Amino acid sequence: IYVWNGMTKDTEWETLFALCDDVRLILTDMALTPVGLHRFSKIYTQSKQIHNYGAIELSSIYKISFKDVFTYEKDVEFYFGGTERGRTWDFLQYVYRPDQIWHGKSESLGIRNYIPFHEHVELLKRTKYTIVIGDKIYNEHGFVTPRYYECLQFGVIPFVDDKFDRDGLIPVHPYLRVRGYIEMKQKMAYLNLHTNEREKILKEAIGMIPSDFISGETTYTAII
Repeated sequence: IYVWNGMTKDTEWETLFALCDDVRLILTDMALTPVGLHRFSKIYTQSKQIHNYGAIELSSIYKISFKDVFTYEKDVEFYFGGTERGRTWDFLQYVYRPDQIWHGKSESLGIRNYIPFHEHVELLKRTKYTIVIGDKIYNEHGFVTPRYYECLQFGVIPFVDDKFDRDGLIPVHPYLRVRGYIEMKQKMAYLNLHTNEREKILKEAIGMIPSDFISGETTYTAII
């Protein structure tokens, strides 16, 4: 089983195919799809609509411990770390706002303000709210990312755009589904006034993650 990160040259596949008749591919990003997919015996993705669903988006929560979730000091209202990519409309609606912190890249705006990953994590620990959005093509094919789980790990309330994960692969708390920036801001304002409710929703969202997701059993079963 090979994990494709977009760096391998097409000619380098020949070594794999020469060594084994059963070469399988884990594809975690549709934008990095290699040529010659027909040569792989199986292709695992984060979508039930494309190739074989491998529950790969769950891999990020195997080693997650939720014991520290409620110990982080939250002094950042909203933070989003990520690029504009193929989601310009949602990026401009939810992320690029004067009262919100964002680090990443936007080709439309000509902005590149990445920060090192360790700084991104430290900022997440200080953050109350964020948004989970998907590339347009991701949404069309039910392709999801582990961002929702990553946010819960650091005690961040992850609002989820209603177009993301229409197949329901991720157990998203119903309160966290939003249909636009205004609805998200209204819910943020409510939770800021009702801090006990905010903590309750965070606990419920974490509790909705099945134990076999965290143990890795679901992904192991899907790819074997």
